[in-house]
Amino acid sequence: MAGALYVWYRMPPALVAPLQQAIGFARKMAGGDLTGALDIPQHNDMGQLLAALRQTNINLHSIIGDVRANFDEIKLATSEIASGNMDLSGRTESQASSLQQTAASMEQLTTNVQQSAGNVASANELAGQASRIAAQGGNIVSQVVQTMGDISASSRKILDIIGMIDGIAF
Repeated sequence: MAGALYVWYRMPPALVAPLQQAIGFARKMAGGDLTGALDIPQHNDMGQLLAALRQTNINLHSIIGDVRANFDEIKLATSEIASGNMDLSGRTESQASSLQQTAASMEQLTTNVQQSAGNVASANELAGQASRIAAQGGNIVSQVVQTMGDISASSRKILDIIGMIDGIAF
């Protein structure tokens, strides 16, 4: 009976208290609190259990720190990619605008070339008309020159006749 009372008396501090401490610490870790500290008063099986929980806490804390650092790097890289995309978008819009202006200029140039072709055709037609008119004018001038020659010849005849009449009158 004395042995049973002794075991009953020694069991709570040796087994129950460390087990309750381990349960409380595990619940804190499960809740996301990794800041707690764990004392290891013994080096028996219960002490090894508490040491394993403490090492798990340290490893989780380290893993979460690494994840946060990687997240910050990913966040920075994502921000840089977004900035690059915005820059690319702006340049693409600028190029699209320039392309639209170029297309409008090409359309205007095509219209001007068509107008110029029409004007050249009109000028060619006018040049043909001017050439015909000039040829007609040349013919008319030739006729006027011939008529003037005829008038000059007629004038000489008239002078000769007048000279004769004048000679007869004297």
